[in-house]
Amino acid sequence: MSLYVDRFAGDLKSMPEKLGYLDNLGVNFLHLMPIFESPAGESDGGYAVSDFRKVDERFGTRGFDFSSEKKCTIKVCSSCWTLCSTILRTITNGPKKAKAGDKYYQDFFYTYDNRWIPNEFNATMPDIFPESAPGNFTWNEEMGKWVMTVFHSYQWDLNYTNPIVFREMLDILFYGNLGVDVLRIDAPAFIWKKTGTASQNLPEAHTLLRLIKQCVQVATPGMALLGEAIVAPKEIMNYFGTGEFIAQECDFAYNATQMALQWDMLATGETKIMLNAQHEILQKPYGTSWITYTRCHDDIGLGYDDYMIAQAGKDPYQHRKFLKEYYSYSGEQWMSPARGALFSSNPKTGDARISGTLASLCGLEKAVIERNENSIDQSIQKNPVDAGTFHFSGRIANVVLRR
Repeated sequence: MSLYVDRFAGDLKSMPEKLGYLDNLGVNFLHLMPIFESPAGESDGGYAVSDFRKVDERFGTRGFDFSSEKKCTIKVCSSCWTLCSTILRTITNGPKKAKAGDKYYQDFFYTYDNRWIPNEFNATMPDIFPESAPGNFTWNEEMGKWVMTVFHSYQWDLNYTNPIVFREMLDILFYGNLGVDVLRIDAPAFIWKKTGTASQNLPEAHTLLRLIKQCVQVATPGMALLGEAIVAPKEIMNYFGTGEFIAQECDFAYNATQMALQWDMLATGETKIMLNAQHEILQKPYGTSWITYTRCHDDIGLGYDDYMIAQAGKDPYQHRKFLKEYYSYSGEQWMSPARGALFSSNPKTGDARISGTLASLCGLEKAVIERNENSIDQSIQKNPVDAGTFHFSGRIANVVLRR
């Protein structure tokens, strides 16, 4: 279960009394969405962390100790290691000092006096958010330099070619002493940058992950690493570790491929493409595990390989076009019950991702609006995972209909 603390319990202090409820639902793994201090208005939903040792006042204080509050078999995960954070923990106000001209702090980020090197990067680096944040560099007037901002203009990419950055970020392992069982490593595919490449999935990124794993085994051996690498099926397998380092990077990884394939299956009513992907997904190393999920706070990328679609007798481009139209409310698939939306649409390439809640994409939102009881039942039956928790949404829908 992934949840926002304030939406679910109000604050951290109120969380313990709610854990029994989650346990009764069968939840044994709890991922808390970002609870750390982040800049107002420029937080990327909390993922642009200002200070890893400070909990945002909305959620209470860091006095909450997960090790003493956990109930039954629930494990707690926290998104601590944000690789594109606004400010490092031990150099709070790092960008502020960098803007003031302090070279020591400027070296914690990718900063340049002119466009020569940024242009070299941009020649091969794709835009992550072409609509809302085109380009990979932002001009900072105060500093008089270009700074790498792959995700958002306010998120300065940490420069891990500077070993001090890695040393400072290791301090986040102290959360293991507070009972955090799993440390979620956000966007590890982007941790290392190099001109002439897409600056994603580079070998140096895996070297850093192996170093992080070694440090965890020494300092907090009871804590596992969860990789949030939303990449192609062949690439995501590498984040468990390969060769002589197999199973020595991330202990868990999100099975984003299977998640997207579930929605493919739901739209088409066929399992062919999903089955074509299983031979790659099943190559996961012994001693590691997938986190298989249905929806999260992020969008749905249709990143599985073209050959998986072609082997099912479909044109990859047209098939993805169909899926985008099926799940977007403004789409042309009139027969679709979904009320999702396209995200990060790129008019140059036709690429886009899908956003929307589980209930909306399954058709429950549309069924409630239309007050159609049969459609409500059908939408609940479509839930790709254990329908127990989804039935709660159905009960809400029935209350709406009765009113």
